[in-house]
Amino acid sequence: MVQIRWYLKHGVAVAALALGGLALGQGAGVIIPDRLPLLVLPQPVSPQQVYVEPPVTGHGFAGDKDIADAALEKLTAALRSDDYGNREAATRELLLLKPERLDDIRHAFERETDPEAAARLQTVAVHLYLKARTLLSGNATLVGVRRDSLSFELMRLDPQRNEVQLTVAILEVEAGFPAAQVLFPGDRVLAIDGERFQVASGAVDPDTTQFELDSICFEEFRSKVAKHRPGDLLKFTIMRAGKVQDVTVQTAGLAESGPLQEEAILQRNEAARRFVAGLRSSVKTLTLVMPGAKRSASDLIPAPNSNENTRF
Repeated sequence: MVQIRWYLKHGVAVAALALGGLALGQGAGVIIPDRLPLLVLPQPVSPQQVYVEPPVTGHGFAGDKDIADAALEKLTAALRSDDYGNREAATRELLLLKPERLDDIRHAFERETDPEAAARLQTVAVHLYLKARTLLSGNATLVGVRRDSLSFELMRLDPQRNEVQLTVAILEVEAGFPAAQVLFPGDRVLAIDGERFQVASGAVDPDTTQFELDSICFEEFRSKVAKHRPGDLLKFTIMRAGKVQDVTVQTAGLAESGPLQEEAILQRNEAARRFVAGLRSSVKTLTLVMPGAKRSASDLIPAPNSNENTRF
């Protein structure tokens, strides 16, 4: 799936899209611009598979915004701001656009000459493209994160108390899902719908390995989401930049069930790959990086009734 991956370059975090697989250059001697985040595309479908572009299934998510053309131009201009905070804020506002504004973002991307601004517009364009093809109903409830996109840590949030709290750090969020608009790398989830996580240091056997502990924590996190239906609104209590706040996360869904879910994910990846390949940029140094191996489908969608759920 598409993910937003963050890198630290010269003290500045920038976003890069990752749709699964290993990042390998298109050819020998590929030079990645220092300021430009890598765009990692998914492995194309195999020759045995017939590609069918996912149809437009929706018109956006809860919290999407419909803004005037002048406001859109102001936001795209802010992507070139000297202030990193302004660039981040503008990117997050653009992610909230309705899918119908995709052509506006595409045209802005084609005209953009600043490498970082172009990369941010490309991120928004892929998100809007996939947003229009993401269901809010179906047989599977998804948030848009994978197990390896989460980090589970026991923390003492209040220095004056000895109580420890399980926090779930968000490392990556997949573009095209509602969560990509409200959860960002570095956020720490403290509770879902007002229910804090029950795992604590005293409830875990001292001989429990870190892998086993992560599995226990992930299962608790997954179970809090699994009891909801696609399209539901969940209240995530998070810590962001040292401040506790509530954000609303809408769940997504898949119409397919069982093994067909795997095929649906692969087709979605291929659609994103083809969409990006069709974009034209004014930035001559914009480099696309293709994966060298296809991500295992079991890492994307768990088998029904499996105890090894890795993505939700």
